[in-house]
Amino acid sequence: MDLLITQRYMIGAFLEELSEAIHPGDTALNYLKSLGDLQNQFKDEPLPTSREEFEARP
Repeated sequence: MDLLITQRYMIGAFLEELSEAIHPGDTALNYLKSLGDLQNQFKDEPLPTSREEFEARP
């Protein structure tokens, strides 16, 4: 069973973008908004239907 859940890619893309943007300037608010958007998107997705799916979630 392929348990590569979509959320893994979304979180990975967010962290990669964040790592490339870290600098002394104040960009934290932009990334807090992006993180909140991801959280809202995850809330709209269905819950896992099996133990394997649950354990594969990030």
